[in-house]
Amino acid sequence: MMWRHGETITVLRAPPRDRFGDGGFDVHHTIDNVIIKWGGSEDLQDMREGAVTVATLYCPAGSDVLASDRIQAPDGEEYFVNGKPERPKGAYSGRYPYVKVRLKASVT
Repeated sequence: MMWRHGETITVLRAPPRDRFGDGGFDVHHTIDNVIIKWGGSEDLQDMREGAVTVATLYCPAGSDVLASDRIQAPDGEEYFVNGKPERPKGAYSGRYPYVKVRLKASVT
């Protein structure tokens, strides 16, 4: 295990849509020992009121996160996964030590 004092996040995943095309996000699983690096907020530049909050997650190797998922932080706030999760390869070991996930949340 890479980190011992990380936080627990909840991965929300969209199930198959029903016959009317409706669907939402359901709790799929949790991931323990996640390091969360908060990036702050940026004001929107296109004349709308609001801000975009960004964060980066460092999850243990093998964590199941998809670009289409949403993440529920420990405080209960939900964030969109911003792009495809990265699985960097260690230069010397050849192993994949963690999964890096970028998040964003728009508040308007």
